[in-house]
Amino acid sequence: MQVFGRIDAASLMGHPRAHHRTCNNSTIVTVGGHDIDECASNPCLNNAVQCLDGPNFFFCVCAPGYTGTRCETEIDECASTPCQNGATCNDFVNMYNCTCLQGFEGVNCESEIDPCLSEPCLNNATCSELRGDSSIPFQCLCVDGFAGEFCEEGT
Repeated sequence: MQVFGRIDAASLMGHPRAHHRTCNNSTIVTVGGHDIDECASNPCLNNAVQCLDGPNFFFCVCAPGYTGTRCETEIDECASTPCQNGATCNDFVNMYNCTCLQGFEGVNCESEIDPCLSEPCLNNATCSELRGDSSIPFQCLCVDGFAGEFCEEGT
């Protein structure tokens, strides 16, 4: 009989083939008179940290990024939707990253990029941030005597 997870020893005390003894203030129960090493068959998957053998059961200590009775399930770090502002979440073992849409940055794409910060406008023009679906997220307001998208042309 294999039982996965932890068993309360008291629940086996009435079992007709159960034998119990106390060791280090813990009650150890065996059923059938002998204990089999359930960890000998390497039941834990995905480089589990450890297999803990108990009387008629085992318990897997999973490596980071895995869960489940046998550490068989990779945790989907994207399930909590950590990426913001329409970004795409890419799930990896024990980590994720976000692919930000244009105009956003940060680990979770939480920060909006100021397109005027790089001073794209020339010849003392004023940069004005545009909102919406524009292919260029800013507009240059040219001073007299200059024109063009970046106020780069003399008039």
